[in-house]
Amino acid sequence: VLAEAIRQVNPQKVIVFGIDPGLTDWKAFIKVIAGLVKFALSQQSGETTLPALASACAAETQSVLAAIHYWEAKSAFNVDLQDNILQFSLPATRGNLDSLEIYEQVLKDLLEETQAFKKFFNATDIINPF
Repeated sequence: VLAEAIRQVNPQKVIVFGIDPGLTDWKAFIKVIAGLVKFALSQQSGETTLPALASACAAETQSVLAAIHYWEAKSAFNVDLQDNILQFSLPATRGNLDSLEIYEQVLKDLLEETQAFKKFFNATDIINPF
């Protein structure tokens, strides 16, 4: 799509930019998610959307969900998800400490995959990627 748009417009220069928040470390990532959930609880009646959280972190929705499930398993809050709408609530009653290692590993894998894609994207000709 981008290549076709550029061909039709025929610009002299195309500048592509983005800001990578550098959330590659899973511990830093879950701290950011915790802060966003805290904001949703205090300022938005506990409600936000999965795409809003993902875009705030420049992350995939699967990574955000893994981090949310990690915190829920740790009894930080409860969360209900319906049609990309997240409803957070306190007090937390759904803790499951046995799941923490699973969510941690899933999150690490997802963040590693995202980093590999970002590295590929940064080194690729966006007009002719293959």
